[in-house]
Amino acid sequence: MRIDLAGKRALVTGATRGIGLAIARALEAAGAEVFAGCRSATDVTVGEPFVCDLSKEALLPPAPLHILVNNAGLWVPDDDPLAADMWQVNLKAVTDLCALFAGQAEPGSSIVNISSRASHRGEARYAGYAASKAAVNALTKSLATELGPKGIRVNAVAPGWVVTDMTREALPNNGLPEPIPLGRVAEPDDVAGPVVFLCSTLARYVTGTVLDVNGGSYLH
Repeated sequence: MRIDLAGKRALVTGATRGIGLAIARALEAAGAEVFAGCRSATDVTVGEPFVCDLSKEALLPPAPLHILVNNAGLWVPDDDPLAADMWQVNLKAVTDLCALFAGQAEPGSSIVNISSRASHRGEARYAGYAASKAAVNALTKSLATELGPKGIRVNAVAPGWVVTDMTREALPNNGLPEPIPLGRVAEPDDVAGPVVFLCSTLARYVTGTVLDVNGGSYLH
C-alpha cells in the first residue's frame, strides 16, 4: 500500500526549516505539487516559494489547492515582545487560511493544523503558546464538523519535543529533557509522516482528530 498524492497541490506554511521543511519534502516525495509558505523566497529549498507574512495577512496561492498544512508558528515565553505576533500567527492566520482554503476546496481536500503537546497539558511561562495551540485544537474540531458535509477533512497533529532550530537551545546536550517512553526526542521527519498520512486517502474517514506525536511522553 503506497501513498500517492500525484495531482494534488499543497500549501505548507513555515516550510523553510524544521518540521515545515520535512512536511514539504514528504508531500513532494508522495507526488504532490508543493507551495512552500515563507517570509523570504531565498530560504526555500523545496517546492514552489509562496511568500507571505502571517503576522500581517493570510494569503493563498492560486486555486485549486487540495491540501493545507498550517505549520508556521511562534514559540515564545509570555513576556517576550513577540507574544502579540504569536497569537496572530498561531491562531488568527490559521483561522483565516482555513477559511480561504475552504472557500475554494473540492471534496476530498484536507487541512492539517500543527498543534502541540502543550495544548493538552500546559507549559509554565508559555501559557499564551499553550492556549493558542489549545484554540487550534478547538478550531480543528469545529471545522471538521462544519466542513465534513462538503467532503473536506480537518485534523491536527500535536508534536512533543522535536529537534529544530527553534528548540535546539532548550534541549539538553546529553540525555532527554524528560522521560520519553520511546527513548529519544523526535526528528522533524517523525512528524511529517503522520501529516502525509492524514492528507492521504488512507485517512479518508479520519476527521476532527488531534493526533499525538510525542513518543508517549504525554498520554490522555
